[in-house]
Amino acid sequence: MYYYNARYYDPWLGRFVQADTVVPELGNPQDWNRFSYAANSPLRYLDPTGHWWAESADNPIFDPANVPQNAPQETPQFALPIDPNEVEGISGTYGQIEGYGYLHAGIDFNVKNEAEGVAAVYATHPGTVAYVRDAGLDGWGGGYGNAVWIKYEDPERGTLYIGSLHMYDTPSVSVGQEVKPGDQIGIVGNTGGSTGAHLHLEVRTREAWSDKGNKPKPGRCCPDSDDTDALHRDFVDPESIYPGLLDAYR
Repeated sequence: MYYYNARYYDPWLGRFVQADTVVPELGNPQDWNRFSYAANSPLRYLDPTGHWWAESADNPIFDPANVPQNAPQETPQFALPIDPNEVEGISGTYGQIEGYGYLHAGIDFNVKNEAEGVAAVYATHPGTVAYVRDAGLDGWGGGYGNAVWIKYEDPERGTLYIGSLHMYDTPSVSVGQEVKPGDQIGIVGNTGGSTGAHLHLEVRTREAWSDKGNKPKPGRCCPDSDDTDALHRDFVDPESIYPGLLDAYR
């Protein structure tokens, strides 16, 4: 097998043996086959990174052993927050969460066997790290636990803040750092107001963000069950900026 920086490729099968965590182009059906190599067109394209394919005009017959390490790369539009192979199920989506008397502000991804400190968490969109909550292994961190928010400029909604909460330990990024989809920002954990190892992914608007200290406004995480106006004012559904996100985990 060949290792392409992100995943292993099996030349006998003609495909990757791990699912891609990146969907380079949502409108291309081939990109939704997360095991395929080079859009299933290996005579035309190459995939030196394990995440996205590129034109191979100078090398129409591709030999994996000859892939240049500095091959041009294109930044994908979006990336999955966790490898689907690590996810056991979705316990909460945007809106009402079953069994609770409040509205849920994001999506909860439960990892297999409630394994803390195993599954990587990835940036879903390009942006700048706006705030990092370092609560330690057993920290409360205001209920967020170890968490990261990335400032993302949405073409339709303007400035949004994409949060990844309850991570295992100190996040692996720092404030001001530029990230692109697929960059690792932490590891799934069970810190803060969490009852099992999972990732809570949320998207805050400017209304739920404090310019003083440049951090999330406190008390905005769980609107009352009948306060849908507050939910839609302070948060947006992660699927609205990442169409088809949940389909990747079904």
